[in-house]
Amino acid sequence: MKIEYHCKFCGKPGTAEAEEIPGIELAVEKWKPLLCCDRCADFMTARRSVIEQIKRVCEEVIQARLVLKPIRLKDIEEAARAGLIEGTKRFTRLVCEYKRTMNIWDIEFVNLLMDKPTDLHAICAGYQRMITTPQSRPVSNDP
Repeated sequence: MKIEYHCKFCGKPGTAEAEEIPGIELAVEKWKPLLCCDRCADFMTARRSVIEQIKRVCEEVIQARLVLKPIRLKDIEEAARAGLIEGTKRFTRLVCEYKRTMNIWDIEFVNLLMDKPTDLHAICAGYQRMITTPQSRPVSNDP
């Protein structure tokens, strides 16, 4: 059976195939809104993987700040910063390729995560929103 759908994320129309099994009725209308295209599914899977990598580094920073003395904490934070730079570059590259925009990585992304590692998901969502939202351009009133 062929099922026509619109991707949950990008809205692109698509077709899915489901095997018809005698005696079993599929509740297509219930799960049809959850379908997404391969491109969006691949992006979401890769995004989750990168965020998990960044999350592990943030958790190390949080734990180190709770139990370590400032002398050892500095070494851990330097290593964490290097890990966050790598992770945020992967995240930014992934989002920019998905949205087909120029890669806009900034060290401020890392600084925000180092300052507030507990706000990881909000910071990543905000950064992704910043990348995907068209920037407003200043209007000139000059003749």
